Amino acid sequence: SQEYAENGAATDPIEKSLENNAGENQTAEADIHLLTIKDILKKQRYANVETPEQEHKRRIEDNAMFSKPLSKKYSVLLAGDSFMEEMTLSVGRNSYYKKSGIAFPSIARYSTGLTSIKDWNWQEKLEEGINKYKPDIVLILLGANDLMGIVENKKILVYKSRAWEDKYRERAEQLIITALKNNVMPIWIGLPIMKKDPFKTGIPIISRLQEEACINHDTLFINTLKTLSDPDGAYQQYKTDEKGKQIRIRKKDHCHISADGMLLVLDEVIPYIRKYVEYREQMEKTSQRNDKD
Repeated sequence: SQEYAENGAATDPIEKSLENNAGENQTAEADIHLLTIKDILKKQRYANVETPEQEHKRRIEDNAMFSKPLSKKYSVLLAGDSFMEEMTLSVGRNSYYKKSGIAFPSIARYSTGLTSIKDWNWQEKLEEGINKYKPDIVLILLGANDLMGIVENKKILVYKSRAWEDKYRERAEQLIITALKNNVMPIWIGLPIMKKDPFKTGIPIISRLQEEACINHDTLFINTLKTLSDPDGAYQQYKTDEKGKQIRIRKKDHCHISADGMLLVLDEVIPYIRKYVEYREQMEKTSQRNDKD
């Protein structure tokens, strides 16, 4: 949830990241963008972001993701483990995303995470992906493979220890920093509720550390616990859709998210992507007007 200061200014991760990104570039054009985005944010708050329910209605009715054609093709990079691989498939198979004006390149890789980086270092892979695809936004979804110790300087940091937590949070922050230094907006998607141990008790720890890393860098963290749980907050395998039909939202392993379940997660995320793109579109229009003047 987003918090607001007493003077009405939003303590808004997207607002802060946009300002930080614009502020890093000292060109005249960046100065124009900085002023423009501040002006927009005086009028538009997260109260104007569509709810997951509104996004869901838009998607199932196959309405356009944006009310007007975009000025350019935007790119949202998908980074993560097998959970993100499932999101990649859901996006690729759905016409709503295909015709959105946004490309969704993926660098997802199964059996990867932040505890073991010998064979797949996510900080390096994210840097490579950003350099290759030049995204505007990166979505990060991983952590299910991280319920283990961390080897650091030939020493083992015991899983769940204070040193382990500090190192895990640091590695999560490194991904966020990698995105921000490349002027890419990071959005971190939290893992869902789990049915069985070790995931049932381990994933909440992983999610807490990931969220703390996001808070430390004013980055948006999307909590998916309520998205896929039942009304009492418990694990559920199926969910009733708007037509009264039972849809499978979790896979048979009681861990991974099904294709339909991942669409519900995307309903949580897309409104923030839309808001960011709308900011950028407004910035571009203002810049063009100033160029004409």
